[in-house]
Amino acid sequence: MTTSRATKIFAFSAGAGVLAAPLAFGSTAAFAATDCGSGTEVSAGICEQAFTTAGDSTFTAPAGVTKVSAVIVGAGGGAASYDSEGAYGGGGGEVVFVDSVDASSAVAVTVGAGGESWDSAGADAAQDGGQSAFGSSSAAGGFGANFGGGGTSGSDYDGSSILGNLGAGGGAGGTTTDCVSGAGLTASDVAAGSSLFPATSGEAMFGAGGSCEDVTPLSFTGTAGSGGSVSGNLGAADAFAGEDGAVIVRWAVSLPDTGVNIQPWMIGAGVATVAAGALFASGVLRTRRQGRHSA
Repeated sequence: MTTSRATKIFAFSAGAGVLAAPLAFGSTAAFAATDCGSGTEVSAGICEQAFTTAGDSTFTAPAGVTKVSAVIVGAGGGAASYDSEGAYGGGGGEVVFVDSVDASSAVAVTVGAGGESWDSAGADAAQDGGQSAFGSSSAAGGFGANFGGGGTSGSDYDGSSILGNLGAGGGAGGTTTDCVSGAGLTASDVAAGSSLFPATSGEAMFGAGGSCEDVTPLSFTGTAGSGGSVSGNLGAADAFAGEDGAVIVRWAVSLPDTGVNIQPWMIGAGVATVAAGALFASGVLRTRRQGRHSA
């Protein structure tokens, strides 16, 4: 091989080889936006579709998704106020987690309606909250308040009268304390360990019981499944209906790789390396020419 040819090959190889190095070691995969179908991406690779309007509907998973998980929240029971005879909060709805539900075909969804309240004199009781369901799994609604005791949660926590003529509603996560409602549950509470429903700051509390009586309801959250609370002084209090339930469906999707994402510094490094190789080869050629002329 002649010196001229070897010089050209070396210059080309040096430039191309060093240009390839940053591409091989400094590149990153580029990912397309997640396709959640009718849902919303709530975190990287996790999609959610929430059903919060009382009534029946269906969930249809995007193409390629066959398994989903869901948090089902029963509706809250209504509160009751019996003039001077008592004020009672409704029970919170049950909160249930179901995992790996077959979604290869449409899944039936039911969101329970909040129980109506009762706020006039009489022996009648407030209504229970409606049951919510996702496929074959369901969450019971909270019991409506009744004369002599607050409503019981769908999770069977007691909401009996505790202050004579006052009674808070039991919650999905705990019993009543004085006139404060029973605690509810977050999605991460019931889905403990599931990567689809991780604990996050400011999570909604579902299925809290209704409070007894105050100018401002004590523990009324207004979120899905909350029992109705009573607001105002005994004898002139307003009772509120329970909150509708909810069905929150989540599923994981893979992030499609669209190829190599070349960083700007890689391009600059490659151009600089090629330029250096060209200068080197040019210098060698000039030296050889000068040698020939001096001879």
